[in-house]
Amino acid sequence: MITSRRIRRTLVVSFLAIFASFAYGVEEVHFTGDFAVQPNGDAKIKLVFDMPMEQYQQLRDNVSNLYLTLRELATARSDAQVVDKHADHDDANRRVTFTMTALGAARNTGDGWEFDVEKGLEFNNLDEAKHTFYFNEVSDTFSGAMRGTYRLILPGEATDIHWDSGKRIASWRLPVETGGGRGLWVGAVLLILLGGAALGASFFVLD
Repeated sequence: MITSRRIRRTLVVSFLAIFASFAYGVEEVHFTGDFAVQPNGDAKIKLVFDMPMEQYQQLRDNVSNLYLTLRELATARSDAQVVDKHADHDDANRRVTFTMTALGAARNTGDGWEFDVEKGLEFNNLDEAKHTFYFNEVSDTFSGAMRGTYRLILPGEATDIHWDSGKRIASWRLPVETGGGRGLWVGAVLLILLGGAALGASFFVLD
């Protein structure tokens, strides 16, 4: 099981390192992060950085290949298995976007699911109707501040949603799937019956 720590830290720290070489700017860089947890515990992730013109242009001039910031998420270098990695520039909006899928992002406890949230992210709100946790973060750099908001989005069928501030764990439950199990049971019974019928018919076959 992994948390957002490796992914968030890899990308944000990569940007901090890049911005440290830029001239000081008074405007903030804003970023948003969505961690949409799937019923199987994987998380579809989208991180968006909106930047002032000067810093965006400097980023464009110095980092032409955004995939370089994803190097530490390679399976051989990471404790997380991250797949479907994409990185894009949006010149019109001075924005860079990263998308990826983290396998096993949430932990199955047997009777529910948990997602660990690292220190440094400030819990803001839990909207149970939207099955969404909200967190804030501010990072100061030599070239200015980076201010971000994260959303941890649970599956629509999640229940018993809870935030443990002491352990910094988001938890929830999912309904037990019974349809598939029943279908398999019915299929097994049919196979047994068909097998019995075939066996019975064999006694009536003449040589």
